[in-house]
Amino acid sequence: MSNTYTETKSAASMARPIVPSMSRLLSIVLMLVITNVAALYSVNAVAQSTGWITDPMHPPVKVRALSTGHIDPTTRQMEMVLDVELDGDWKTYWRSPGEGGIAPEFDWSDSTNIEQVDWHWPVPAYYEQLGVLTLGYKHEVSFPLIVTVSDPTQPIVLKANLRLPSCTNICVITDYPIELTIDPGSLKLDSDAAYLFGQGMSLTPKISEQVQITDNYWDQQAQTLTLKLESKTAWSKPFVLVDGKEVADEFFSQPKLTIDGQSLYAKFDVSNWLGEANIADKRIQVTVSDELILAETSTIVTTNPMQCPIKEDYCGCLALLYWVALF
Repeated sequence: MSNTYTETKSAASMARPIVPSMSRLLSIVLMLVITNVAALYSVNAVAQSTGWITDPMHPPVKVRALSTGHIDPTTRQMEMVLDVELDGDWKTYWRSPGEGGIAPEFDWSDSTNIEQVDWHWPVPAYYEQLGVLTLGYKHEVSFPLIVTVSDPTQPIVLKANLRLPSCTNICVITDYPIELTIDPGSLKLDSDAAYLFGQGMSLTPKISEQVQITDNYWDQQAQTLTLKLESKTAWSKPFVLVDGKEVADEFFSQPKLTIDGQSLYAKFDVSNWLGEANIADKRIQVTVSDELILAETSTIVTTNPMQCPIKEDYCGCLALLYWVALF
C-alpha cells in the first residue's frame, strides 16, 4: 500500500524567497563531499574488476577478471584472478583437455604495460561423456593469473580475449572480451579477489621435490607409459596426470596405479589422434596430487625396461623375467 499526496504552497510563501540557514548550507556541502568521495571510491573499486561478463547466446556461463590489489614493486608482478562460473552440468577444460575437449585460450597481446601473463591451473577432475574421457572443471573455477608489468608506476591496460569452451552433451566455444584499466596508485586490497586468488593457488601444483620420478618406461609396441614415483610422505589416494608441450597430440588415459611402500607405479595407455604414438625421448610434465601432496615435476621418456613389483606385470619383459627366475 502506498500513500499519495499533493504539495501546495500559499501565496505568501511563493512570494517570499527561501534563504537556507548556515547549518543547512554546511549540511549540503558535506553531503556533496561525501557523495563525490563515494563515487570516486566506487570507480576505483570497479576498476579492479570487469564485473561478470556473459554472452546472451550462452547464458549458462559467466566470467570475470579481478585484481587482488597487490603489485610487488620488486618483481613487477600483479596478482589477478580469472573467475568462471558454470550452471548445472556445464564444464570447461584443463590445459590438456583429454580425448575430446578443447583447452581455453587467453590472448592478451593487445594489452598495454604488460610483459607477461602466467596462467595457473588448479588440478582438474576426470569426466566421461558418451565414452569420451576429458579433464576439466564444473560449477566454478578460479584461475590465478600472475601479470608481469613493464612499469608498475604507470596505468595497466589488460585488453584480452578469453576463448572458453564449455560442454554438456553439446559443446559451445565462446569469446569473452576482457578489458580492464588499472591505476597502480589507486589500487586497494580486494578481500574477495584475494580469497579467490589464494584458493586457486592452493589447488595449483607447484614445482616441488616432495615427489620425484625415479624411473619410467615407454613400451612402443604396447603403447604404454609406466612411471615410478617416490614420495617423502605415504601415498593414500594418489591422482597422476601427464601432459607437456612435446606430447600435445597424445592422450594419456586414466592410469592404473599400484602402491609399493613409498613407491607409486602409474601405467598409462597412450594414444595419438594422428595414428601410432611415439613419445620416446620427449619431455613430459607430471602432475601429482594426494592428501598431503600437490606437486608438479618433469622427466624425459626412456625406452629402458624398468624393475617393477612382481605382483603386477607393469613393465613388460623385466617383470616376466622375474617370474621366470622364481620358478
